[in-house]
Amino acid sequence: TLGVFVGGFDVDAVAAVADLSRTGALNALQTLIAKSLVMRTESLKGTRFGLLETLKSYAENLLVRANESAGVRELHLEHFHHLAMIHGRVVDADVRLGERMRYDRSNITTAFEWAAAHHRWVLAAELLLGARTVYDNFGHAAEAESLFHRCEAPVEVVDPELAEFLRASMLNPLALLDEWFTVVDICKRLRASANAHVRTLGCAVLAHAYAVSNPTRSREMRDMAVQTFATVHQPGVNTDIVHTDLMFVVGSCLEWEGDAAGALAAFDQASDIASRHDHVLFSSLMAHSEAAMCLLLLGEPKKALARVARLEGLAYALGGNQIFVALARLELGDVEAARKLIHDHAVEAATGRLSNKCSEALVMLAKLAHAEGDDATATALLSKFGVGRPPSTTQYARYLARRLGVGDQLAQNEQKVYTPQSVAEHGVLGIRRAMTALRVELTRRGWD
Repeated sequence: TLGVFVGGFDVDAVAAVADLSRTGALNALQTLIAKSLVMRTESLKGTRFGLLETLKSYAENLLVRANESAGVRELHLEHFHHLAMIHGRVVDADVRLGERMRYDRSNITTAFEWAAAHHRWVLAAELLLGARTVYDNFGHAAEAESLFHRCEAPVEVVDPELAEFLRASMLNPLALLDEWFTVVDICKRLRASANAHVRTLGCAVLAHAYAVSNPTRSREMRDMAVQTFATVHQPGVNTDIVHTDLMFVVGSCLEWEGDAAGALAAFDQASDIASRHDHVLFSSLMAHSEAAMCLLLLGEPKKALARVARLEGLAYALGGNQIFVALARLELGDVEAARKLIHDHAVEAATGRLSNKCSEALVMLAKLAHAEGDDATATALLSKFGVGRPPSTTQYARYLARRLGVGDQLAQNEQKVYTPQSVAEHGVLGIRRAMTALRVELTRRGWD
């Protein structure tokens, strides 16, 4: 039975696939551990178990010979589908669920493959819908995108509403991959939906996508999203999820426009709405972190630190909060504490695992250089910046550039990154140029 698992398992998973009580599963595992057939590992996230690869292959072969493979794989699928759908069908996944299930990503993918192989597309899509943050929160957005493209069309045939929910949910990993053309295409489809929740999300994400490249169009989409949401009258978790996402986008657009106070009010509203349900959203967490940057821009570094403290212990995409803590420490004059945070962030950013971290690292290093009295290096780093993601990164870059007297130069760079020539030469949002500058600065500091 244990041969069905990929990448390890916990007691509850064993109980589910072996049809045992939790106590019975634990006793069985302890017996196997005593015989050195199962490995046990402890972590802050709990106890997990695993088989050596040779034993796993042997166990799988035994299942096939006993004609029990299909039955066990069904139980495996049912278990992970149940975990993924604990909140039901929601248009945006719970970040904490991704944290809880992160070590079972391979099991979730395996369960998806089993469902897909047997054309059970509703189960496959629901599994991906609920467990999406397992992928995009931990650097596997491309895998989520691949699974999404495989199930989108067949799900559309059997359950159009689920297909729309899945498209809406997949906007986040697609944005993380800088697949903005795909994001825009999906949003245009969502705008045509009969479901007001989905239409609102389509308009809101378009507003976010156009915020810098086409501000007029962004404001039109933002107004349309607000008007569409006003037609939603049924209370419930999906309504509050969409409302939270909408207010986060409103705050982000105001932030792009330089209205830190207005953005802060919108982010506060997003956080308040999200607190109505036991469902933690990517947008509600980002609202806290973006609010922290607004507080920094408004000259409140201590309040910014207090806001970021609410996010401790939660992992989410774009969720490295070192930038807010480091910048607040620098504003407060604590250069040494900030330098350690910036070092760790910049070294990780140089790996390229998450593209947003590169832009963040450049801003942090520029601010550090400024604090060290090296304005020439700070200016040189900002000249390679381009456009950051999320908007708070760009807003702080603008703020710092104005202090250094190079605000106009940074503004010109921002506009250039959207030209086809810049995209071809420097990557989306100037990411390749920024990465090169980051690695040069790490070498200069001896941090490479």
